[in-house]
Amino acid sequence: MTRALDDAHKDLAGAVAKGDYGNVVHLVFRHGARGPSKNAVAALEGTKIAESWPKEELEELTPHGLDQCVTLGECFGQAIVSAAKGDAAPPRVTWHSSPIDRTISSGKAFLEGLASVGALGEAPPSFDEPEPAGDHDPRLLYRGFTEVQEYKDALARLRAGPEFEAFGKEAEPRLVTIKPSLMDIFDTWAQRINVTTYMEELMDCEAARSADEPRVLHELNPPEVRETITGMAQWCWSKRFFELEECKTLAQPLLSYIQSTFVDTADAAPLHIYLHSAHDYSILLLLQQLGLESYPTGPTLGYGGFLVLGSNGKSALNPRPFHGRDLSVDSNAAVQVPGVPAPAI
Repeated sequence: MTRALDDAHKDLAGAVAKGDYGNVVHLVFRHGARGPSKNAVAALEGTKIAESWPKEELEELTPHGLDQCVTLGECFGQAIVSAAKGDAAPPRVTWHSSPIDRTISSGKAFLEGLASVGALGEAPPSFDEPEPAGDHDPRLLYRGFTEVQEYKDALARLRAGPEFEAFGKEAEPRLVTIKPSLMDIFDTWAQRINVTTYMEELMDCEAARSADEPRVLHELNPPEVRETITGMAQWCWSKRFFELEECKTLAQPLLSYIQSTFVDTADAAPLHIYLHSAHDYSILLLLQQLGLESYPTGPTLGYGGFLVLGSNGKSALNPRPFHGRDLSVDSNAAVQVPGVPAPAI
């Protein structure tokens, strides 16, 4: 664990032990809308939607994705400004990011949104680069679970098991409808199901890029084929992390929730925001290092999704999901963080 996260974790643990949490917010957010992955385009070469994405847009944030992150910063900043009263000290911001270009871009866009509404009191050293995580390479801190052997072994066992094959066989007729050559190209059900998740990814990316119906949907008829793609993608995602549990739904929108839950105006301590721009696997690792057992998934951590993790005199660390596109509550499940030790850093 790096020095920065270690210190933050110790501060929170000490506050929880005393029952006085202070004004601390961890904002962990997934990058905004991006172009599809290179793997998705390669796996579905020949489809209209795959061919519609220029190579330079693959993997990177789209203009819409950048706008999402700026909007998140503006709304989060408005909550801070509206909650501050009198001579309240400006918030302190500490920004960390996984080293992937799109997550750094999303963090910079979020800070831009904060600054635009006057919420950036004590700014990070630079808008261009995240703060270093102690003396360590951030790539170690944000290393994905794909590099943890226990995780890889468990995933391999799942893909070789009867449950995976049974699910794929049930959907075989629709898979043929999606792409007739699918059954000939891929030898295993694991490969075939993974390709359907790529199709779902392309659909999501297209939906984020345009308000119109994703072009790929025009190729997929009848409607039950669309349902199959979505269902298989959701099933694969849940099985990828092995356990699902229901996540509580919040009734309050983002701004009032932040104001009422995280900003304690009776506390003289200034608000300290730990900002983490990340992607799926680094979010898992971060939450594990912060001592959390689960995180919301599905649309919540889809394109432009984020988590607010906060503590004050009313509550300890608690993950709360919101969706970045419309800033409304959007939660359906919480994924258990795999029970593997955090990499030694």
